[in-house]
Amino acid sequence: MYKKIIIIIIFMFLLAGQVFAGGDRRKGSAGALELRIPIGSRATGLGGSVISEVQGLESIYWNPAGVSSIRGVEAMVSYLDYIADMTFTFGGVGINIAGVGVLGISARILNIGDVVVTTEDMPMGTGEIMNPNFVTLGLSFARQMTDRIFFGTSLNFINEQVSQVSTRGIAMDFGFQYVPGLIRGLKLGVVVKNIGPNMRYDGENLNHTAPLEEQIQGSERKQFRTVLEDFELPSYFQVGISMSPIETENSKMTVMASFRNNNFVEDEIMGGVEYAFHDMLFVRGGYTSSKQQEYLYGPSFGAGLKLNMGVNTFYFDYSFAQTSKYFSSNQWFTLKVAF
Repeated sequence: MYKKIIIIIIFMFLLAGQVFAGGDRRKGSAGALELRIPIGSRATGLGGSVISEVQGLESIYWNPAGVSSIRGVEAMVSYLDYIADMTFTFGGVGINIAGVGVLGISARILNIGDVVVTTEDMPMGTGEIMNPNFVTLGLSFARQMTDRIFFGTSLNFINEQVSQVSTRGIAMDFGFQYVPGLIRGLKLGVVVKNIGPNMRYDGENLNHTAPLEEQIQGSERKQFRTVLEDFELPSYFQVGISMSPIETENSKMTVMASFRNNNFVEDEIMGGVEYAFHDMLFVRGGYTSSKQQEYLYGPSFGAGLKLNMGVNTFYFDYSFAQTSKYFSSNQWFTLKVAF
């Protein structure tokens, strides 16, 4: 068993070698950036520092190893009021299959809103409205390998469509969580995200006609086709640590930190603190920083309520993250049910 775990960890670090080549010089050259939009109110309220201890369906985005914590069936819906009047919706279901592991399915939908179509001849608009469609469907599997080691992986199917131009691709995530047992509440986590082949846009709207120079009036216009370049996925490698310095019968405080090495932008450092009262009421705060100019995120805050109703458990969570001066702040609303 341990030999298999070591082989998987080495495989993850080999995949991470692709990510370490990144930095600010490659900024703006990746695509499918909806894969980087964070989900879930708890994790975002903690600044995204949850890699080592995130649990449940929220883990599908942050570290799929945390999906292994689902004991029965869990369902989750999260809504993000994103920047520039865009919205982002996540929905997922996970089920624990005895003796096998936890299987999860999910969907992420980025709604950009209505876009007015303009042309060179009609810069004020043609009267046509288009609604770009960005959807990601995910299939996840997670398993508790030992009493201290948790593993998870996700396969994401990406579909982007803008008018009559579209692209499709796949991206894989691999994650581990480890409980050393040295210090109470100490947990470690590592994840490699968005590993997959390049993508390329194609479609009918890349065809166009134009007259040739000195063409005889009334003759047939020449047909052209624009061929677009491939683009890479926004892959990254992230490690995290967490511990609980305060843990009593009625309250618990968890502190966490994380480092993300990005392939196409500057690296990020994240930190967060969560305080739980009677395992029912939660207050959270976090901060995300980067050397990147005009970095989008900064401080974040959140709160949550956990209600046990018989065999069912309901989670209601909210988070708020301050963004750069050019956009309104982000807000996440999340409902999760475990039964």
